Amino acid sequence: DLGLAAAAAAAAIADGGADVAQSQLQHPAREMEQVVDKKMKTAIKVPEWLELNKQERKGIVLRYPVIADIQVPIAIHLIVEMYSK
Repeated sequence: DLGLAAAAAAAAIADGGADVAQSQLQHPAREMEQVVDKKMKTAIKVPEWLELNKQERKGIVLRYPVIADIQVPIAIHLIVEMYSK
């Protein structure tokens, strides 16, 4: 949890351990990097309206998705009804 890491880092700074504090703040970022690296090594199903460059960790929106691109069931009339109020 980034909040816990920040609190621990603040406590370390108060105790004079700035190096420890810096390490604690970077730890969640390193964990996130590891998660992203692991995910990039697996097969990722990218929708046809997106392009993924795994080496550069970049994605490009090729076009806006259309209703046919949505794979989950939705009730469009409920969305329209909600926004028309």
